[in-house]
Amino acid sequence: MTEQLIMDAAKIALAPDGLFLEDVKQAKTNGTLPDYYTEIVVTPVYEDSTDRVGPFNGGHTYRLSTRYVSKTRDGGTQMRRVAKAALEFTPLTVAGGAVTTPCRFETGTGIAEDDGQYSGVDDWTVRL
Repeated sequence: MTEQLIMDAAKIALAPDGLFLEDVKQAKTNGTLPDYYTEIVVTPVYEDSTDRVGPFNGGHTYRLSTRYVSKTRDGGTQMRRVAKAALEFTPLTVAGGAVTTPCRFETGTGIAEDDGQYSGVDDWTVRL
């Protein structure tokens, strides 16, 4: 449930710059896959029971993965720039008004050929 709240908040932060995973599934079914889209996946991050100190104390950590898919390398690169501007160091407000910690860039892959298109993935970490 929390994963869906974070995903919905990320979609709002990234809108209106493309379609998201649910829309892509429908587009594939209809044969109308767009030239570019972003897939968003949110997963919980395992944490041991050690007490934490500092600004990320409390709550649970989640990984927000953004995958950029485009027909061109430049398109994927531009989508990454837009996502970085929207997410990096930005807290997400989820339904109900709770706010995550600012999105922290964790890791990414370069935009590369991928099954006739170009794609790359960035992973972000947030706590809620």
